[in-house]
Amino acid sequence: MRTRSSLRMLAVSFLGQMVNLALLFVSRRLFVQHFAQEYLGVNGLFSNILTVLSLAELGIGTAMVYGLYQPAAEGDKEAVRRLMNLYRVLYRIVGGAVLVLGAALLPVLPYFVRGGGVPRLRLIYCMYLFDTAAGYFLSYKQSVLAAHQEAWRTTSVTQAVRSVQILLQMAVTVWLEDFYLYLAIQMCSQLTANLILSVIVDRRYPFLREDRKEYPSQEVRHSLFRQVSALSLHRLGGVFVSHTDNLLISMFRGLAEAGVYSNYQMVLNSIRL
Repeated sequence: MRTRSSLRMLAVSFLGQMVNLALLFVSRRLFVQHFAQEYLGVNGLFSNILTVLSLAELGIGTAMVYGLYQPAAEGDKEAVRRLMNLYRVLYRIVGGAVLVLGAALLPVLPYFVRGGGVPRLRLIYCMYLFDTAAGYFLSYKQSVLAAHQEAWRTTSVTQAVRSVQILLQMAVTVWLEDFYLYLAIQMCSQLTANLILSVIVDRRYPFLREDRKEYPSQEVRHSLFRQVSALSLHRLGGVFVSHTDNLLISMFRGLAEAGVYSNYQMVLNSIRL
């Protein structure tokens, strides 16, 4: 069963990545042709800022999925439900924290941008912020799929929605040249994927909705929080090493240079896949 699930996951992930990679290269080329270079820099800059803010997650997701494996393998529905109840509460706190911290940066946002050149910068930032924070309120359910060796379902949905998103964004880029609509499609796509996966989880694991006020024992919670503490240090280092480049380039060189760097970064990330 696990071997079959792993092979299915590998096949779905590989095919989805190849299709989306091809679409992404075409989409990026069209983006460069129809939008100013600074808009690419905006994407890289805000992605870096929100990745830093996502440190509020502190590795909770990884620790919770790890904690779910044993009860899922043993068929202990009560333990799975209690862990998911805790996970839901923690991720809502994280989503709220990201939203509040992100909103607190609005007054100082211009200090992260050298030279300007992009109108309604705060509106664009708010759209990115909403997209990031909203994901925490539904994405926690996907962990139960991973624990039951069904992560291929998550990959299938996210890759399919991602393909539709890129195609729609390409159409908007060519025919309308509306960057705000371009971002709105991105926001709706992320929300759509999370909602679809939420429905799938609710249908496959209806016991998760039976009692949402029961939580794991104090001993289990302490064990999970110790794991989170250890993972948080690793996550902290990874974020500051790998996800601050565009932020620094934008502050000291400007959005245009950050946009150029984003193109090369996309190529390098694609090769790593």
